[in-house]
Amino acid sequence: MVDLPGAGTTYQFAAIAFDARGNQSARGAAGSVSTLATTATATCRVQTIVFGTNFSTWITVINTTTMSLTGWSIQFALPSTVATSGINGTVTRSGSSATFTPAVWFTTINPGGQATVGVQGSGTPFSPPANFTLNGVPCTTV
Repeated sequence: MVDLPGAGTTYQFAAIAFDARGNQSARGAAGSVSTLATTATATCRVQTIVFGTNFSTWITVINTTTMSLTGWSIQFALPSTVATSGINGTVTRSGSSATFTPAVWFTTINPGGQATVGVQGSGTPFSPPANFTLNGVPCTTV
């Protein structure tokens, strides 16, 4: 597997400010950031916000692989009593299973890229969607 440039690398930084007269501030506290490591499969994070008998679920798909991600979809459990619509894509159903298919502008995610999509809905009795997977690989719930 070929790593993306800088993949899985930690970078440290600090800031110094200058004004128009050339005065210099003290060095700020050091900070650090880490780039995502290259993985064999793309990853996804899911956050569901419930309000009454309604919900909004936001799904972020991150392509941490070295190849473009195409033909992807999100599968999840959704009770048949819950009505849904997709954000940046469409939702299709089969009983208590649902599939989110991205809109054309998100069908390909290049290496290091990401897409944020969503599902919203409501129902009575109410139960939010659960058990999200990206092409069969479980998503992380945040």
